[in-house]
Amino acid sequence: MAPDVLLARLAVAVDRAFPGAGVSDLRPVSGGASSLTYSATLTGAGTSGPRACFVKVAPAGLEPVRNRDVVRQARLQALLAEDGRIPVPEILVVDAGDPPDDPPLYVSGAVDGESLEPLVEREPVFPPADILTGRTLAAAGVLARLHEVDVDRVSALPGAGPAGVDLSGEVDRWARVFATVDPVLAEAGERCAQRLRQQLPEALAPALVHGDFRLGNLICVGPEVRTVLDWEIWSVTDPRIDLAWFLMTLAHDGLPSAVRTGAPGLPGPAAVLAEYERARDVVVPDLEWFAALSRFRAAAAMSLNVKHNRRRPDPDPAIERYAGTLVPFLEAGAALLDGGERIATSDLI
Repeated sequence: MAPDVLLARLAVAVDRAFPGAGVSDLRPVSGGASSLTYSATLTGAGTSGPRACFVKVAPAGLEPVRNRDVVRQARLQALLAEDGRIPVPEILVVDAGDPPDDPPLYVSGAVDGESLEPLVEREPVFPPADILTGRTLAAAGVLARLHEVDVDRVSALPGAGPAGVDLSGEVDRWARVFATVDPVLAEAGERCAQRLRQQLPEALAPALVHGDFRLGNLICVGPEVRTVLDWEIWSVTDPRIDLAWFLMTLAHDGLPSAVRTGAPGLPGPAAVLAEYERARDVVVPDLEWFAALSRFRAAAAMSLNVKHNRRRPDPDPAIERYAGTLVPFLEAGAALLDGGERIATSDLI
């Protein structure tokens, strides 16, 4: 959608929500791959002065389904804001549009703070070590509270989709991605998928799952988590999908895209798991399987990145550098299914 067309649509939608208000300073920002994100400023009546915000809009010409369904994302964030346990951006405006040519969008309030992915960012500004420790453990507490949200209320949201756990289906979903990539990666992916299918664990009761919970998707001030961003792939399923993914992002050997082995004050997966279990008063079983699934998911997504990167006129060398690590990464993930010490007693998730 052309910026001037989007700005005109926003002006109508904002005025409808805040009569007499306007929108200006629309600028694209980097964001999710399945929708477009812009920064903007709301001004005028009902907005309490100039207010920074973000606009998320589905791509024009495509049906707004699954991770492109920005209205679904906005509905969940509004529910979570009402619930009060999970910090989320305030939803200010929702416009369903007339898709696919007139795509849906929503406007959310900006939240002050910083976002940091410690092991991946190439030129990070690290907070003091005790701040990063506190922030990471606080994130574990937020994740624990997320998994306690009433799933019946979530499942009742329009467009929520099916609620329940289908771990075999989760494996199959990512296996289909591997079927589209380089044959060497495809073969390694299928081997890992077969191992996962052979050792399916017993499912836990379904919970609200973010789908990409990591420090880079949080806005923080000091040790405090101010908001959780990027709800594109939320679902109601086994909470260990979230937990194992978060733990994976805290270990350099869990990230082919990692550029360092650690960061001052960054707790290891074992400490974060212990905090999560303390917050929920549970002992989480079968995390090795979910650790393997997380690596399988990550390798599938990165395989797509590699495929698309190689088709670009000027491929990104950083993506190509980790291409050669994906087969060993998948093999290491499958090896987690061989047993051994419970993850809580090590940092090897």
